[in-house]
Amino acid sequence: MRRSPEISVLVATYNQGRFLKGCLESLLSQSLHPSVYEVLVVDDGSTASTAQLLSGYRDRVHSIHLKAHRGLAAACNVGLERARGRFLVRVDSDDRLDPRALFQLLQATRGDGENVILLPDHWEVRGKVRRRVSPDVKDVFSWLAAGVLMPLEQVRRAGGYRPLFWEEVDLYLRLLERGVRPARLPKPLPRPPIRRSGSNTSPSRIQAVSV
Repeated sequence: MRRSPEISVLVATYNQGRFLKGCLESLLSQSLHPSVYEVLVVDDGSTASTAQLLSGYRDRVHSIHLKAHRGLAAACNVGLERARGRFLVRVDSDDRLDPRALFQLLQATRGDGENVILLPDHWEVRGKVRRRVSPDVKDVFSWLAAGVLMPLEQVRRAGGYRPLFWEEVDLYLRLLERGVRPARLPKPLPRPPIRRSGSNTSPSRIQAVSV
């Protein structure tokens, strides 16, 4: 019987082929053994180029192709239905993870991981100026969407994602209501992954997830 992975990494993508390849390469280069985590990509009704790109990863990535564009929340929920891990980490198509990122996240869950939202630091970039920003565990609006580790079953019980402007914050609040507590990642990686652009960024403020 095939062992279930510890972590399900979920990527919901829509016409982001120019970024997706780099994202997938970083996910498939993790130091964890491939049996410990899975990569799921939900293609939210993109053009044929995205499907063609994903076909080159069919042996290493679980791809789900939606016939029509349904939006981020719906695409993420499709991924939740297929995910098999104990934990969920959602990343966007333009995110890059350090090869040790998933290892550090998983290592930090030892003990009480089923009831913890694990929050990484991130970089805030304005032009050529970059500064490291740490999330405030008491301020849910300071928590990033990408790179956060959550207990998968708790996410399902909370109802998954809802089609709201702040869909991730909405999910975090429902997890907190269920008794899941936030925690800072205690040991950041020396080299943070770069988040180059995306729907939640602008040219003047680009964020990079740091785990």
